Amino acid sequence: MNNDRPEAGTAGSKVDAEEVANARLVPQLEMMARALLAAPVRNTLFMLSGSIFFVIAATAYGQIRLNSWNQPFYDALSHRNFTEFLYQLGIFGLIAGIILGSLALNLSGWAQDAAAQSAAAVTSATATGSAAASQR
Repeated sequence: MNNDRPEAGTAGSKVDAEEVANARLVPQLEMMARALLAAPVRNTLFMLSGSIFFVIAATAYGQIRLNSWNQPFYDALSHRNFTEFLYQLGIFGLIAGIILGSLALNLSGWAQDAAAQSAAAVTSATATGSAAASQR
């Protein structure tokens, strides 16, 4: 019978066994870690990952502070204490300013990095295109 599958004991089954062995989770994670550490942009990736972690942690902390601030704010409203209300409003401004400031700083850094990478890609593509054109 003529089929495209290799028979047992042939070189094809040996390759399949190696593929199955390398298809496991740990070898794939090791391969990805080696590729990451060997990548020329690894420092940028680590910096961006750290920045993302910082923004998420700062935002979570800000949300926790904001939630704990709600009770004193509503107490000031229910007691009709204008001085306490203004004080709590100032605290809200501080918390919201920190959250928005950390996001804005991080977003501006990402925008600058993206713009620099785009400019480098365009320069590289232009150089590659002009080199290919000169070879014709």
